[in-house]
Amino acid sequence: MGGIEWLKVEKNDLKSEIQRLSKEREANQSIEEDNFVFEKRIFAVTQRLAFEQRRQIALSDNIRAIAAVSWLLAMLSKKLEWKDLKREGLRKEAKETRWKLEEQIFAEKQKVKELSVEYEKLKKEKEEERKKEKQNATDVGVQIKTLRTALMKRLSIILKKEVKKDHPVQGFQNNYKEIQEMYMGK
Repeated sequence: MGGIEWLKVEKNDLKSEIQRLSKEREANQSIEEDNFVFEKRIFAVTQRLAFEQRRQIALSDNIRAIAAVSWLLAMLSKKLEWKDLKREGLRKEAKETRWKLEEQIFAEKQKVKELSVEYEKLKKEKEEERKKEKQNATDVGVQIKTLRTALMKRLSIILKKEVKKDHPVQGFQNNYKEIQEMYMGK
């Protein structure tokens, strides 16, 4: 019976080996399942890590962009401050220039007033001179007329005497009339 017992023992050994192997297989299967779960987790973590890396890169790009924008804003604010200062300087300069121009305009207006007063004086003097010249011209004209009339009277007297002396000459009276018309106007 040694063979049967041995077979029984062998059978029991095989059963226990099968149980052990089935336990190991179950353990392996659970390990494989665990490995699959772990691989899924590792893949998910890898995906999450890749996403986080991309997010970090995007954040760093955003940070760089924000830094660039803040630098630009700082430059623009400095430029605006400079423009404000320049504008303020230009305003002050414009005010000073305006004051100077107003002073010059006031001085020019005063000069114009003085010149207009002087012009009126000169105009009055000119008018008086013209009146005097007219009066003098009228006086001279009257004197010339008076002298002409006196000369013509004398001439006519002289000519009449001459005509009486030289009565036979007829052309002399015609000359007398021409001379009289020339000097007397008629």
